[in-house]
Amino acid sequence: MARTKIIPPEGLLSDLEYTSVIVSYSNGIDSTGALYWAVKNFPKEKIYLLYCDTGCEYPENVSLFYKVAEFIGVKPILLSDERGFLGLLLNERLKFPDMKNRWCTAYLKTAVTDKWIRQHRAQLGTRCLFISGERRDESAGRAKLPELEYHSTTLKTKRIADFTCHWYRPCLDYEKGKMFEQGKELKLEPHPCYEYVGRCSCMFCMFMPEYDVTQPSVLNVIGHTGIKRATVIQDYAYTITTRQDRTPAQVIDMGGGRYRYLTERECWRLQGYTDADYEAAAAVHKRVGRYTMPLYKQAGNSIPVPIFESIFRKILLGETEPHGRKNNTAY
Repeated sequence: MARTKIIPPEGLLSDLEYTSVIVSYSNGIDSTGALYWAVKNFPKEKIYLLYCDTGCEYPENVSLFYKVAEFIGVKPILLSDERGFLGLLLNERLKFPDMKNRWCTAYLKTAVTDKWIRQHRAQLGTRCLFISGERRDESAGRAKLPELEYHSTTLKTKRIADFTCHWYRPCLDYEKGKMFEQGKELKLEPHPCYEYVGRCSCMFCMFMPEYDVTQPSVLNVIGHTGIKRATVIQDYAYTITTRQDRTPAQVIDMGGGRYRYLTERECWRLQGYTDADYEAAAAVHKRVGRYTMPLYKQAGNSIPVPIFESIFRKILLGETEPHGRKNNTAY
């Protein structure tokens, strides 16, 4: 959806003034927040749920999309480019998308969406509202997005048609936790991918944060006590376990509703190993997915050597000054 950066002087219209509403949907929690706003403010018969299949989606995504549309009671629109991600990559673009050239979005989302809207103006009526679920705390670029602007499909000419499309972002100032709550209110379960990755998007997405806490099973117990808990690390860390992404867990508060796990290197440092120790171990392990799990397991099955050294020195030698190796601080 090409941005116009033009703010409509008329502002956001009422539900009666819009003839149709399109919700850009990915099965992810942010677009679920956008869907939540739409169904709370518009009659369902006006709402279209639009999903762009890039050709590299999770296998269950399309069927989940149709199930959500049916469950909520809105009209599903499935779009795709017949070339798909791999076809474009291997035959035309010849390099993966990056931050400077996000051709995946341009070809597989923006172009197909704009084309569909232009081809269905008569069906959509004269005033359409396009809704997406961006949040400001996702990136510096999204922090600058306007809440409302004209969509690129807006057409102001009586010769062809008079079609106004506003692009609205109702979730810009929401925290991620609120989006999960809204999904629950709609009786929609989070996508299974959130147990493993931070985004529900194309499987090759360049924006995938590696260490963000995304699992509802961990997010929902931050600050709790008992075995099902996630403790926010402040002055010190507790016992290092072999799995950071399972409860009991400990997390770092990144602000804006975001939390992350300890990295493999941080776990090794907290157990008293030097960076040289860590690098030597990391060199013989292959990273699979988000983490190098053997490195977490090695740290979790270890003991914090400097702490034990200090205890024994105090008991046996009566020492009070700290000893042992340095560089056991997590950054």
